[in-house]
Amino acid sequence: MEQRTFIILIILAAVIAVVLFKFFHKHTMDYNKEDLEKNIVSIFNGHDGDEMSRSDFLKELKRVYHCTQKEAVFLLGAAQRIRLVGMTDSTVRLL
Repeated sequence: MEQRTFIILIILAAVIAVVLFKFFHKHTMDYNKEDLEKNIVSIFNGHDGDEMSRSDFLKELKRVYHCTQKEAVFLLGAAQRIRLVGMTDSTVRLL
């Protein structure tokens, strides 16, 4: 009985550890400002002009960073904070 309880507790602890790892891994995103600037400039270079729709910009960010929509919006906000892009209603402009 003691051994069986011990094994169940170890399995339960392992499952909790995996769940916590997945939660914290997906809810934190690190980015390098230089890489973000380089990637955003390359997105605008691949597109004609220095203005594009917000949805197209987010799609390109998702493609470049291999991330989710939520993470792409986070990166867009980070780019706005460092004054790399400006945003109007539905367009994103390279500053």
